[in-house]
Amino acid sequence: AGKSLREQSRWLDENHDIVIGLLDKMEERIVGAKGIQIEPQPRNIDGSINTELAKELRARWGSWSVKPETTGTFTRPQMERLVARSWLRDGDVFGKFIRGTVPNYKHLTSSPFAVEVLEADFVPFDLNDSGLNIVQGITLNTWRRPIAYNVLYNHPGDATGIQFKT
Repeated sequence: AGKSLREQSRWLDENHDIVIGLLDKMEERIVGAKGIQIEPQPRNIDGSINTELAKELRARWGSWSVKPETTGTFTRPQMERLVARSWLRDGDVFGKFIRGTVPNYKHLTSSPFAVEVLEADFVPFDLNDSGLNIVQGITLNTWRRPIAYNVLYNHPGDATGIQFKT
């Protein structure tokens, strides 16, 4: 029923004023207009705040916030609002941290870190295999803790076929 519930909630988000207003308000309250703000307070060994490092962290945060995700489409506040809305509406949202040098990827900021934001559709509900301990696209260990996510290379709505990456 999960897939049906997701489709219904998306339909309501597109077509029902009360649901749209509710999700807008929740998104606004969780993330805010300027996104989730930080105030770095790195400490020296003596416990005092290292103001130079704090200044550098704020500058890097501001620079990274312009293009934090892999497509370069959204600013950090926009990405955070999109993630919050997807989580509230769909029940799930997935992200992958892209750190350091990665083949075939060029970071969009001076900080070698980005987030690949994925809709819940990229982890298929209908991928289940009790022999491999896969439930709804998520591989679990013997304690049922997620250890891998079977992620589609292409969005399932695309007509390019289905391939998985873990």
